[in-house]
Amino acid sequence: MKKTILIYFVICIFFSGCALEVANVIGPAGGYVFIDKGNYNDGYRYVECSPEDLIDTGIKWTNKIDVLFEARESVNKYTFGGFNDWDLPTDVELVKMLQSFRWDLSRFWFRDEWQYLDKDGNVHRNTFKDNILFGEQIEISDSDVTGRVLVRAVRRF
Repeated sequence: MKKTILIYFVICIFFSGCALEVANVIGPAGGYVFIDKGNYNDGYRYVECSPEDLIDTGIKWTNKIDVLFEARESVNKYTFGGFNDWDLPTDVELVKMLQSFRWDLSRFWFRDEWQYLDKDGNVHRNTFKDNILFGEQIEISDSDVTGRVLVRAVRRF
């Protein structure tokens, strides 16, 4: 009996300390945690994305500088879940975010074009062919951007 209680106690301690270690859980702002670095280097451990596109209709692509300026202004004004420390994702974070949710389309509104903007103004597109959604995420050049570019804010904590 004592052995069972001890095992139960160790399991409870282990899992309570790992509450956010698995990606795709709900974060403190109500978004989706998709990165757990396992340490607080650089001042944060987790990265959470907003559960909604920041600019619902997307930004019409004109050029990198104008679109990035508009996206940054929108992110700076964005408040969700009581937090206002949202930012544009880095290229690595954006690819990881899209890969993390490739099979859970409820976290993204379905659109014909999946083009998302990263912090540096680069556009990433999901390559989906033969009805395979969220295939490989590739960075595309300015000349290959078509239609609207979507913005999904992230916060680091």
